[in-house]
Amino acid sequence: MKPNSQILFLLLLQFPIYFTAFAQCTGWAKTASGEKENRAWGITLDEQKNSYVAGFYNGPTTFGNLTVNDSGLFVIKNDSLGNQLWVKTFPSSFYEIFSFINYTAEGVYLATTFDSSATFGSTILTTSGNYGIA
Repeated sequence: MKPNSQILFLLLLQFPIYFTAFAQCTGWAKTASGEKENRAWGITLDEQKNSYVAGFYNGPTTFGNLTVNDSGLFVIKNDSLGNQLWVKTFPSSFYEIFSFINYTAEGVYLATTFDSSATFGSTILTTSGNYGIA
């Protein structure tokens, strides 16, 4: 080999070592299982590295120890080690999309669309048209 080719060859050999050294380890992964489509749309972290995951579930779905049979929106809080701390579900009548989830010192804020109606605690929101925004 020519000297330039040898140098290039040696440099190329270093790439796998370089990228392996800086690869992130997956600390934990969680699933929600169900018979139909379930999607996570957003994630945010608080100061303690707890994660808040927001999304949609459809039909019978299991989140850790909680099984729900309706459809709607969900928010899951996991600690920094991946342990599920709580799950909040918000039944609704159709496929929903979270566009935003954010944590502040005052709480977790969500923005979503919904069809017909959606229940948040004791509050039921309804639309007079096709879709609502909450």
